[in-house]
Amino acid sequence: NGRIKLRDPIQLTNLPAGIFAWDIAVAINPTNKDNIVVSYAIGNIPSTPCRAVSFDGGKTWPAELNGPTNIQPTGLAKAGDNRGIGVDKFGNFWYGTT
Repeated sequence: NGRIKLRDPIQLTNLPAGIFAWDIAVAINPTNKDNIVVSYAIGNIPSTPCRAVSFDGGKTWPAELNGPTNIQPTGLAKAGDNRGIGVDKFGNFWYGTT
């Protein structure tokens, strides 16, 4: 019906003091609405690109799929940008970071 159903917030990370998450983005697979990916960056610049994945509509976020990615940012030593996650009409997720 085009309406968003809000649920209780879910804590995806348990970061230590002084470490924060930023550049957060969410993508929902159009071919399977239960498949959700959240991208985020942690730390200072350059940051560490991370992701969390759910296969049950966000009810659970398996620990083995939640945390740093194997994507290494490129660019200047004092720069970094985590553009986030996107998904195409076929259900392919795309992660952009520099």
